[in-house]
Amino acid sequence: MNHIRIYHNILEMNLPHNDLRTLCGILRFTNTSTNYANVCKRKIARAANLSVSAVSRGIEGLAKRGLITVVRKSHNGHRLANGYIVTRQDGQYTMLPYKALALPVTPCGFKLYVFLLKCAGAGMRAFPSLSQISKAVGCTVKTAIAQIKALARCLAICKRNFIRRDGGYGHNRYTLLRRILTKTQMELEVKEKARPSTGVPTPHNKNKKQNVIATISQIFSVVKGAVRNFLGNLKIKLWGVL
Repeated sequence: MNHIRIYHNILEMNLPHNDLRTLCGILRFTNTSTNYANVCKRKIARAANLSVSAVSRGIEGLAKRGLITVVRKSHNGHRLANGYIVTRQDGQYTMLPYKALALPVTPCGFKLYVFLLKCAGAGMRAFPSLSQISKAVGCTVKTAIAQIKALARCLAICKRNFIRRDGGYGHNRYTLLRRILTKTQMELEVKEKARPSTGVPTPHNKNKKQNVIATISQIFSVVKGAVRNFLGNLKIKLWGVL
């Protein structure tokens, strides 16, 4: 399975943005049968796109809320990677794809994405208002707008304004896309766009150049034939005079 189950009752707890992303990072390595994960903080941080210190704070917050139980391990006096027992949840849930964990956005932007995913129907379209988004995510409307733009830049969502028949604006339509750019992919695309032209012809320009060369060759052949005929006729006339 390439998805994580995010139960709706967890989203309704108004978890801090960092704690939610940390929980998703732990769920990435959790056995769904036993609800147990044995993973180091560094792997959680890499999976959740967080720093190790942010993961440590997130684990403390999740443990205080009773969402996880930390199992500390050691061997011959050496500390090993902790184990985590994730508290079982019931009810409705949203399937979050693994690749969404690597979204190059802030934890606030990640929580906003999860909320849009929760609101989306079968066509992966969501229509919440900005006030609903800001209330669910726990941020201002201005921050929500900035994070929506960030999600659109990494191709996680596509936003379209909805204009009513009377000309007024309705709630935006958000379509969640299957392709998500990671931070590395975004940097590569930016470099590709900023790269100056090397003078190497593109396939379109190459075909255009070939067509021009073919046209010039045809013109040259016609002119060459006309000149040859003219010289041939001139030669016959000169012989006749002589």
